[in-house]
Amino acid sequence: MLAHENPYSTPPAYSEEVRPLTYDRVALVGEVVVMWEKLRFVYIAIVGTYSLIVFSVTLYLGLTTLIMFLRIALVGGIFSNFCFCAGPLIDGYLTWFGFRSRGVTIFLFVSGLLLTMLLATATIFPLGSLLPAQM
Repeated sequence: MLAHENPYSTPPAYSEEVRPLTYDRVALVGEVVVMWEKLRFVYIAIVGTYSLIVFSVTLYLGLTTLIMFLRIALVGGIFSNFCFCAGPLIDGYLTWFGFRSRGVTIFLFVSGLLLTMLLATATIFPLGSLLPAQM
């Protein structure tokens, strides 16, 4: 009998280069996810408060109605939570590859928060200005 090498086995040169999955890397990414879930409450509180202030101003100026605001808030709330997920995703990948930094987390959170607030303002004001004058 001839001894044949398995043609489906991993070549030795590649198997040594792959870094093993360690508990430390998984634990670090888990910490990032938990931290971002805590930040989600802060994010929702700030965006919710800001949206209510913008709504109050547009309602006072006669640019929107309650029904229109609720429609915008429903879609905007779902969209902003989807966008929020980009923060932990990017931060998790950076942590996984060894680039863990508190500064990156703060930058991602603040820039995402400001972008969301800008989009909320840009959505509520122009849509409110399309209302007929008698409403």
